[in-house]
Amino acid sequence: MKNTSIHPRKKMYKGVIFKAVQNLGQTTRVELSTKLGVNKNTVSTIVDELIYEGLIKEGGTVSTKNVGRNPTNLEVDPEAFQIIGMSISADQIILTLTDFHGKPIHTELSKNTSHDVDSVKNKIIEMIRNTLNQFKDKKTLGIGIGVPGILSDNKEGIKYSSHLKWNNVELKRLIIEELDMEINIQLNNSVKMAAIGEIYQSSVTNKETVFYCNIGHGVGGSIVIDGKTLEGANHSAGEFGHITIDPSGPLCNCGNRGCLESLISSPNLVYLAIEKIRSNPDSPMNDLLQNSIQAIEIEDLVAFANKREAIAVEIIRQAGQYLGTGLSYVVNLLNPDRIILSGNIVKAEEILFESIKTELRKRCLPTSLQTIQIESSSLGTFAVSIGAATSVIYDWVPKNNTK
Repeated sequence: MKNTSIHPRKKMYKGVIFKAVQNLGQTTRVELSTKLGVNKNTVSTIVDELIYEGLIKEGGTVSTKNVGRNPTNLEVDPEAFQIIGMSISADQIILTLTDFHGKPIHTELSKNTSHDVDSVKNKIIEMIRNTLNQFKDKKTLGIGIGVPGILSDNKEGIKYSSHLKWNNVELKRLIIEELDMEINIQLNNSVKMAAIGEIYQSSVTNKETVFYCNIGHGVGGSIVIDGKTLEGANHSAGEFGHITIDPSGPLCNCGNRGCLESLISSPNLVYLAIEKIRSNPDSPMNDLLQNSIQAIEIEDLVAFANKREAIAVEIIRQAGQYLGTGLSYVVNLLNPDRIILSGNIVKAEEILFESIKTELRKRCLPTSLQTIQIESSSLGTFAVSIGAATSVIYDWVPKNNTK
């Protein structure tokens, strides 16, 4: 058998070369050496190992005018492995099976009606086992799980989740014990997982500073610098939803008043919509209320806003003002290249973004806004589960990926 071991000094290039092959689509050993400025022999040795591991494959040859053998095309083999990514939220559990490019192969959704640890764990195990049984022809590289909460110090569990009402839950250990198999499990905060997926699959370069924000059942943020999410001393960096916007505002799940989350999270926007509709019985949205039972979803609010229904537009515009105020702190503090927003409310992009930008212009230094890009997530509903799967790839690939 061919010896494909790599000298420790050369291992640092493995992730760089793999990522370069992935980004280029098709390339050659010579092109990699030239573009990366890495010795040809080093490139060839690492490429041989990646081929041996089944992560990249050789294709046809490339015609050149040079004398000698034509170089061979290289490309990532997306079918080399499959990866499971999961999103655990207060109302549902999503599983997405992806290939090595992070492209979804299979998706499964389940309602999360009980936040009891054992119930959630059992549902996670059931979904994983069903998927592994259904797609058992390929090797599974690992499982990534995004949870709304703060990780424990060892990143093996959840120290605290206000949405799930969890404290000190050793989720990774519970899943490994139940699965009774050796498999790599990556655990992280949901929004950090989503940010990882967004960076991995978008045009964002590792030279950019990015702030990713999700607005859903809660509000969370993730700071990405040099292609890596900022974890913080206790894994709680990015708790954007708990910055105070209105000190006399509504009570938040965290116990504080006037947090951004208490003002613009989906449940709070829906509650506000119901109160306004009851005060305006002629509103077209009134038909959604049945016998005083809450029958409005955030999707309904967004749909009516896009139809320019007055109450819905007012609520989305106000949410944009609150969000713009919160983002102004981020812009003045970090001066990011991009802000990426995700969540159902973002589907009312025209109204929401106009309101955000108006607030940013009022509250930010002009120089901080000169080159900033504000955009919606490219991954949508499955951002967390796709990002969770991507985190397994990130864990496999050495951390010095370049783009």
